[in-house]
Amino acid sequence: MLRFWCCLGGTEVEKQVVERDWSSLPPELLNLFAKNLTEISDFVCFRAVCTAWRSSTPVTDLPPQFPWIIEMEFYNPIGPLRFHSLPLGKVHNFHNPQFVCKWHVLQSDGYIQISKYCLLKPLNNQHVHLPPYNFTAPFHWIGPRRNRLGEPVVHVISFDSLGCRPRLFSYHFGQDKWSELKLHSDCINREPVFYINHMLFNVQKFMGVTKVTEAATGTLAYVIPPVEGYSPEATQHSSEYIVDASGDILRVSQHHGPYDPYGHSEYNYRFDVYRLEVSKSGSECWVKVDNIGHQALFLDKYNSFVLRANDIAGIKRNCIYFLARIYDNNNVAFSRVERIDIETGAREHLLCPFEAKCWFVPSLQSL
Repeated sequence: MLRFWCCLGGTEVEKQVVERDWSSLPPELLNLFAKNLTEISDFVCFRAVCTAWRSSTPVTDLPPQFPWIIEMEFYNPIGPLRFHSLPLGKVHNFHNPQFVCKWHVLQSDGYIQISKYCLLKPLNNQHVHLPPYNFTAPFHWIGPRRNRLGEPVVHVISFDSLGCRPRLFSYHFGQDKWSELKLHSDCINREPVFYINHMLFNVQKFMGVTKVTEAATGTLAYVIPPVEGYSPEATQHSSEYIVDASGDILRVSQHHGPYDPYGHSEYNYRFDVYRLEVSKSGSECWVKVDNIGHQALFLDKYNSFVLRANDIAGIKRNCIYFLARIYDNNNVAFSRVERIDIETGAREHLLCPFEAKCWFVPSLQSL
């Protein structure tokens, strides 16, 4: 029981307040409270209050999250792993010896890659140890992603010693080895590869075509011709992304001019967005669009994904959230977070307190 005193008309009056047992709140009321916590850090704190609150709010009830930004690790090599939440303007610090001097590139379903053969989910410290394998450089990581059976799988595309013939490896969570799938000899080159709807999409910039390979079998499924007005010279300073947008497949071409060491303070970059459609002849083709509806694209050097603006507070529809690399007049690179309207091209600078490396979608669920 709690007591306190107040003064009424010069007379001290003792009041008694019955102590409440907050853990006895009805589960349906707790669940209602939790559904209004749009930030995962608040959700974690809510569940940490007591056993009753935690059992009433399963992690599957977590609403979709606004992506965090991961700090570039070489700017803070011995400190904590830091994430920035744009909506809150808040930095989250994760202290763990495994984060020190590690590289954090691969991110998917709340995992980051803290070493060549270890994935970690920072919010619940869940590790996935991958079997060692001496992949021939260069190689490209994809995943984890779920296959047609719903199993989480990590893919690695490697090349032979000459960097020509591609090799596709896959690791199913819980197994003790990598499996190699035989690839069509000409279906994938050294350009980035994207895993969409159990297919591997590879934009081959020299020819302008996009080759689509069945991930489960390694066979070439179909080839998408170049976009309208394609020229190899225009792709010398461009990056390509392919993302799943609620059933639509989008291709995003990020163009920038050549780096000028004599005074240009930033890349003069722009974006073209295309949607995969079927032409009148029945073949696949890329069609340029300037509206992706109530969705937003998130792009950086390593990741590309789409989120629905209606599902997440703070996201603006039909926009690209882009982590850019900017160069000052002393030829020193720094990062910049920008939001670009796809239809108008209007840009807005978003504040970030540190050097940004990549986007990260926080999650508590296990694959």
